[in-house]
Amino acid sequence: MKIGVVGAGLVGSTVAYAMVMRGVGRSIVLVDLNEARAQAEADDIYHAVPFAHQLTMQAGGYADLVGCRLVVIAAASTSNPVKPACSCSAAMQTSFAKWFPAFSSMPLTPCWLSPPIRWT
Repeated sequence: MKIGVVGAGLVGSTVAYAMVMRGVGRSIVLVDLNEARAQAEADDIYHAVPFAHQLTMQAGGYADLVGCRLVVIAAASTSNPVKPACSCSAAMQTSFAKWFPAFSSMPLTPCWLSPPIRWT
């Protein structure tokens, strides 16, 4: 099974690593707006494959999510502890609006993961 993870931050990379260690799927695609970060995280996680289950791990773009049976969405706007949570959630809505059209035509099952928001 091909799985996509959107967001290569702490949550997304941890989800991808856990999938590798548990042997979930046969191919994992890590997508992030910061392509260099996605590639670095994918390379790091791929180094765990010899100690876990055989699968392919790669960084890619939204087009590489075609054929995924599951897409985990762990993307969020950059968190800033100085900004109030309301402004962060508004920024997240703007981020989602930018890349959501890429998913509208894909037959996939989205799974939303959201990092906790501090309401201080």
